[in-house]
Amino acid sequence: MSTGSVIPQAIFYLGSKVTPDNALLAAAGTESFYYSNVKANALDEKSFFRADKVVKWIRETAVAHINTIQTLFNLINFSAICYLAYKLTEEIQKYNFTAVVWLSTTFFETFPVIIVAGLAFGIGGYINHRYKKSLPPAEERTNGQVTITEGIHGKQTFSRYLHITKSVVTFTMLFFAKNRFGLVLGLIGSGYSFFKNENIKWINFSRTWDINNGTVRDAKVTYHMLKLSPSDPSTDDCAICLSNEPQLEMAFCTSHLFHTNCIGMNVEANSHKLLNNARFTRVRTETNNNGSRSVSYHYDVTLEGNNLPACPTCRAIPQQNGCSVEVFDWEHMKTYYTKASINRGHPSKFESFYAAYNVFQASLTYLQKYPELAAGIYKIQKLMLVTDAIGLVWSAGLLIQRCVEKFCPADSSRSKKCLFVLAVIIGIVATSALSYFVILQLNAYLKSAVILKDLLQKLPIPAESLKGVSVDWTTPSSFQMIQTLFLSRIIVSVALACFSKNRRTNLVSAVAQILGFANISSLRWIGFSQTLQSPLNDIVKSGGSHTIFLDTNSMERLYIDSEFMVNSTIAAQPAKLQPMLSSIQDYMSKLLDKSHWNRYWNITRNQYGMETDRALRYGTTLQKNVLQAVDGAAPPFSADVSMVAYDSFYQKYAIVEIS
Repeated sequence: MSTGSVIPQAIFYLGSKVTPDNALLAAAGTESFYYSNVKANALDEKSFFRADKVVKWIRETAVAHINTIQTLFNLINFSAICYLAYKLTEEIQKYNFTAVVWLSTTFFETFPVIIVAGLAFGIGGYINHRYKKSLPPAEERTNGQVTITEGIHGKQTFSRYLHITKSVVTFTMLFFAKNRFGLVLGLIGSGYSFFKNENIKWINFSRTWDINNGTVRDAKVTYHMLKLSPSDPSTDDCAICLSNEPQLEMAFCTSHLFHTNCIGMNVEANSHKLLNNARFTRVRTETNNNGSRSVSYHYDVTLEGNNLPACPTCRAIPQQNGCSVEVFDWEHMKTYYTKASINRGHPSKFESFYAAYNVFQASLTYLQKYPELAAGIYKIQKLMLVTDAIGLVWSAGLLIQRCVEKFCPADSSRSKKCLFVLAVIIGIVATSALSYFVILQLNAYLKSAVILKDLLQKLPIPAESLKGVSVDWTTPSSFQMIQTLFLSRIIVSVALACFSKNRRTNLVSAVAQILGFANISSLRWIGFSQTLQSPLNDIVKSGGSHTIFLDTNSMERLYIDSEFMVNSTIAAQPAKLQPMLSSIQDYMSKLLDKSHWNRYWNITRNQYGMETDRALRYGTTLQKNVLQAVDGAAPPFSADVSMVAYDSFYQKYAIVEIS
């Protein structure tokens, strides 16, 4: 067996073993591993060992993006609590408690889950409150114009609350669940992460400036510095005081260690530059609520990254450290708190994340050539249509912003800027519409020259079995939408690479999108349509059934449409297509065997309970049917099956709901 087939089969096998419980354990293990690496590097920078360099890179990445990573872990832990509350409710319901049964029947089925989750968050909040009160108050000292405090920030506080709540739910689950081993492992992982999270400290340096510029009278800037502990004890000298006594206890840039007091004095000495070239923007927001208009304000503050304190040894500016600003507005006599944006000259978080997303998507399209993965990947791609659309809109908005910065000077009139923005929006919409037209022409051009109908007739299949059957090359609408979004995003990413400062990141996105578009456009689709006359007779003969509201003559005709995905290399070879068509025809001929059918009215009612519309529907439950490989050829992938029935009694067409 070749490596090319082993790898996708291994991915398919591992993916089939993924369960929510295993995912929770993996998330807890990943979080524990992350917190164990939030420390400085005590590795030799000149080390030639690859393992040392990998560990160094992991630690640098873990520290540099600590705020973003903690936000992601908080989202995962919140989802884990909701899932555990759902599982706990399921376990409680097995005991038929009267209160749980009453809540389910009186309100709605998932109402007990909401109650359990609410109790968990409430108990967790109470324990978290008592725990915070037991902690000693943060020490505060003043050195000249700078006030210094030490503690944890908001994301850590929320993380503490989530870990306590998660532990409460998990501990309660131990009394009801039978499989306690996984719960104990999750409890240990959550406890370890809680302990490590509490040990991460931040030193805050606050200083106030008199601004007297526009509506801003003064501003208090707080520089948040991560107190990064070393991974191993060090005997090196501090680069500031040139002494190693006492032992160096913290790092500033993940690689160089200092005394805490020394690096604190270095930050204090450089704090006067924090507001150099800072930009203060007051934003006015109007809201209308039931005819009443309210106005609110907030400030956006941008600081230059070069003005932040740098490492005394290597002059690197740590990405994990940031600033918050309290702006006093003399016009409203009010203080506004905001987190300052740091202009570091690096790609924005969106551009970096979008590039990683596009690389991941291109990898999926490459793996799609393997039949073992094609079905699962296509389902993922249809779900990713939402994220693709969000990415297109967001990147288009970023493109508009970059175009305004480049072509509209700051002193341009508001009407001129609005007209320019409108012109760019119209251009982007027109480009998306043109992309759809290009996709239609491209699919028609790439359509295989092989005539499928002729190949099907050459197969050793009775002519009676091919009655009402038609087969041809096609393209599903969802597949066309995926292609259109790919092409539109390519155009926007290329434009961003031209107008944005982060050209390399946007070029990575564009190249990944081009590769993904090329891979996905190489796929071909076979459309198989079939019309059956009085199909319930044959369904009953095959072991199928129907409800008492139907008889074998109720359904006069049944129209079945299905699309099957094949690779472009096979689509051009009639010798390989014939076995595929044979497999498809065999699959479709057995599709309705042993199926169960019913008929009902889909009724729409208004808020008063009065019927406003009704539509005839058929419902069917199909048995599992697998496409078989023929003559060693890989079986095609069935993307979708749709059915429409014509009812002989009501003389109406009815959509068939398939399960």
